[in-house]
Amino acid sequence: MKYIFLAMALFSSCVLLANVGLDIEKTYEIIESVQPGIVPETSILDVILTLSEKNAKYIYAIYSDGERNWHVITEDASITLDGSTLTLVASETLTEAFSGKPKVSITDALALVFLTETEELQAIFLEEVNNQLRWQIFVGDSIVSVDPVTPAILKKENRATKLKEVRERLATKEKKEHPEKPEPPSPGKPDKPPKNNKEGNKK
Repeated sequence: MKYIFLAMALFSSCVLLANVGLDIEKTYEIIESVQPGIVPETSILDVILTLSEKNAKYIYAIYSDGERNWHVITEDASITLDGSTLTLVASETLTEAFSGKPKVSITDALALVFLTETEELQAIFLEEVNNQLRWQIFVGDSIVSVDPVTPAILKKENRATKLKEVRERLATKEKKEHPEKPEPPSPGKPDKPPKNNKEGNKK
């Protein structure tokens, strides 16, 4: 299988990098969806080969869920495939289509990680953070980051660590989009009128 990945990587097209990738909300959804140890009967490679036979558009994400199905995000659609037969379960058109492709394709990134990891790959998606793109690949309890410009592994981190980072970014984004309004100052007590100085008025 490793040789198939390498062959696909060699023939994959390389085009100019554009700032396109999954946002923080979708990243969080994928991390929560993928369950360590729960994998479909088919592989990510099977998904790619099946979609390529159907002339599917560029793929930005493939990830499994707790029901052992595959979810795929292409340029303009979100697709769910049966994890056993790879038949179409559901399809939805995206409201905002993706418009670019990284130099390192999805098969390039998978081939790189597949050579160094022995566990089954459960997910891959193109994440965008601060206008920077990263291929994120789920392997067991870890997430491997691959540079989308040059085929190189940037880091490998625990899934829980990544989830914590994403939650913090979500909280920061929420605060920026919905800042807390300062509470209006509480009205003070009205000033008491000065007392008449009766002693001073006496003649």
